[in-house]
Amino acid sequence: MPYSAVYYDGKGAAWVYVNTKPLAFERQRIGVERVVGDLAVLSDGPPVGTPVVTVGASLLYGAEIFGK
Repeated sequence: MPYSAVYYDGKGAAWVYVNTKPLAFERQRIGVERVVGDLAVLSDGPPVGTPVVTVGASLLYGAEIFGK
């Protein structure tokens, strides 16, 4: 997965935002095994080919956590 898709919260947990349908995003916890260049090799996460957010994840996180 592109490393740019990985978002780390304040406690260091790794997350990714999955695009579930047009204009709908769901935060999913992932396990990052290692980073190779601009790719993150996951030990746990969405299936290969799942559309994920690669730009603006921090904005989605802010809207999710503080926008309620």
